[in-house]
Amino acid sequence: MSTWLVAGVSFLLGCAMLLAAVRLFRRAWTTASQARTAALNLAIVFFTLFFGGLAAEVLVYCFFVQSYQSGFVLANQRWMDRYWKPVNRKGYRDLERAEGDFLGKRIVAVAGDSFAAGYGIADYRRRFSNVLEDNLGPGWVVVNLAKNGWDTSAEFKAVRSFPHKPDVIVLGVSILRRHVTLSRSIA
Repeated sequence: MSTWLVAGVSFLLGCAMLLAAVRLFRRAWTTASQARTAALNLAIVFFTLFFGGLAAEVLVYCFFVQSYQSGFVLANQRWMDRYWKPVNRKGYRDLERAEGDFLGKRIVAVAGDSFAAGYGIADYRRRFSNVLEDNLGPGWVVVNLAKNGWDTSAEFKAVRSFPHKPDVIVLGVSILRRHVTLSRSIA
């Protein structure tokens, strides 16, 4: 169910409860008593907290998008929906490359886990594989063969199944939040 739908329904239910409380205190329970005063104060506190909490939820939803290691957090899912682009037909967070992109160029294959895929980096062009391609110049093409949660065997399979033989393989690994980059020239 959409978060906006839940917020809207919650708001409407809160307004209906508020109107019912107002009707109760204005028409049905008109005799002044300590019980009426206590109930009125309790209702004011409840509706203040309810609408304040609902407003806080909407503000956090609109302005807080965070990447987490766990993909089960709603903020992380929203981050993935917003920033995990582009995704090519192989499922990698990388540009779709045409055969002509590789002609006459040396190839660097960057394999790895979420660190190499650029998890937590909103603009994919700021990942180290894209920065590497920009710094190497026009005679090189750098492809990113990385996915979140991959281990070394999955990274090895990705490099082996890549249709072009890379000249250099860069293995990006995240070990206990310490990022290690290993590279080996194939040529």
